[in-house]
Amino acid sequence: MTFQVGTALAFHKLIGTESPFLVSCVVPSRASEYTGEVNLSYARLSEKMFFGTTLLKNGVRIADAEKAVLDTLYFYLHKKTFYFNIFQDINFSALSGEKVEAYLEKFVNPKFRTFAKNTINGKI
Repeated sequence: MTFQVGTALAFHKLIGTESPFLVSCVVPSRASEYTGEVNLSYARLSEKMFFGTTLLKNGVRIADAEKAVLDTLYFYLHKKTFYFNIFQDINFSALSGEKVEAYLEKFVNPKFRTFAKNTINGKI
């Protein structure tokens, strides 16, 4: 089960474009990096954090807008780098505040919750 973080943000029009050089995926198994013509990046997320996704017609499971943003912020705090600026390039105003709040309840780390709320609400 995988879904793409940057691709999900671009798919939901929360960032301008996805990287033509990097495919970022989230998996419940071991994280790794593969380089070549296209670079693949797999980040690990526990099974219980796989929610807020939709299965597309092509068989790819993709995060909804709110979950894609929360996953991006989560990985940012865990030192993952992105090809976009998470503080300037994500259109947070397009998110459902209710859905963000409901999803944040599933994250157990209170520091992450505070960071995510402050970032989404423009307080950072």
